[in-house]
Amino acid sequence: MLDEHMPDNDDDDLQLQIRIAMLHKHLTQQELGRRLGWTQPMVSRRLTGKTPIGLREALRIAEVLETSLDSLLTGVRS
Repeated sequence: MLDEHMPDNDDDDLQLQIRIAMLHKHLTQQELGRRLGWTQPMVSRRLTGKTPIGLREALRIAEVLETSLDSLLTGVRS
Protein backbone atom coordinates (compact mmCIF):
# COMPACT_ATOMS: atom_id res chain seq x y z
CA MET A 1 0.00 0.00 0.00
CA LEU A 2 1.48 3.35 -1.01
CA ASP A 3 0.49 5.24 2.12
CA GLU A 4 2.42 2.98 4.47
CA HIS A 5 5.24 4.83 6.16
CA MET A 6 8.87 4.21 5.46
CA PRO A 7 10.71 1.67 7.69
CA ASP A 8 11.65 3.18 11.06
CA ASN A 9 15.41 2.77 10.64
CA ASP A 10 15.25 4.79 7.42
CA ASP A 11 13.09 7.59 8.86
CA ASP A 12 16.00 9.43 10.51
CA ASP A 13 18.08 9.26 7.33
CA LEU A 14 15.18 10.44 5.21
CA GLN A 15 14.43 13.32 7.57
CA LEU A 16 18.10 14.35 7.52
CA GLN A 17 18.30 14.19 3.73
CA ILE A 18 15.14 16.28 3.41
CA ARG A 19 16.69 18.89 5.72
CA ILE A 20 19.91 18.89 3.67
CA ALA A 21 17.95 19.28 0.42
CA MET A 22 15.98 22.12 2.02
CA LEU A 23 19.25 23.86 2.90
CA HIS A 24 20.52 23.46 -0.67
CA LYS A 25 17.29 25.01 -1.96
CA HIS A 26 17.26 27.69 0.78
CA LEU A 27 13.79 26.56 1.85
CA THR A 28 12.31 27.03 5.28
CA GLN A 29 9.78 24.62 6.76
CA GLN A 30 7.18 27.32 6.11
CA GLU A 31 8.06 27.53 2.41
CA LEU A 32 8.30 23.77 1.95
CA GLY A 33 4.92 23.46 3.61
CA ARG A 34 3.44 26.11 1.35
CA ARG A 35 4.67 24.26 -1.74
CA LEU A 36 3.29 20.97 -0.41
CA GLY A 37 -0.02 22.48 0.69
CA TRP A 38 0.85 21.74 4.34
CA THR A 39 1.23 23.93 7.39
CA GLN A 40 4.65 24.49 8.94
CA PRO A 41 3.70 22.32 11.95
CA MET A 42 2.84 19.46 9.56
CA VAL A 43 6.34 19.72 8.06
CA SER A 44 7.93 19.95 11.50
CA ARG A 45 6.13 16.84 12.78
CA ARG A 46 7.46 14.85 9.83
CA LEU A 47 11.01 16.17 10.12
CA THR A 48 11.12 15.39 13.83
CA GLY A 49 9.62 11.92 13.46
CA LYS A 50 6.42 12.66 15.35
CA THR A 51 4.47 11.80 12.20
CA PRO A 52 5.87 9.11 9.88
CA ILE A 53 6.56 10.13 6.29
CA GLY A 54 4.47 8.05 3.91
CA LEU A 55 5.73 6.94 0.53
CA ARG A 56 3.41 9.30 -1.35
CA GLU A 57 4.53 12.14 0.90
CA ALA A 58 8.19 11.29 0.33
CA LEU A 59 7.64 11.26 -3.42
CA ARG A 60 5.89 14.64 -3.29
CA ILE A 61 8.64 16.11 -1.09
CA ALA A 62 11.28 14.89 -3.56
CA GLU A 63 9.34 16.49 -6.40
CA VAL A 64 9.08 19.83 -4.58
CA LEU A 65 12.79 19.70 -3.69
CA GLU A 66 13.60 18.89 -7.34
CA THR A 67 15.43 15.71 -6.44
CA SER A 68 14.76 12.00 -6.64
CA LEU A 69 13.33 9.86 -3.89
CA ASP A 70 16.43 7.69 -4.31
CA SER A 71 18.71 10.61 -3.46
CA LEU A 72 16.62 11.41 -0.37
CA LEU A 73 16.80 7.77 0.74
CA THR A 74 20.50 7.26 0.03
CA GLY A 75 21.99 10.72 0.39
CA VAL A 76 23.68 10.32 -3.01
CA ARG A 77 23.08 13.36 -5.18
CA SER A 78 22.94 12.86 -8.93
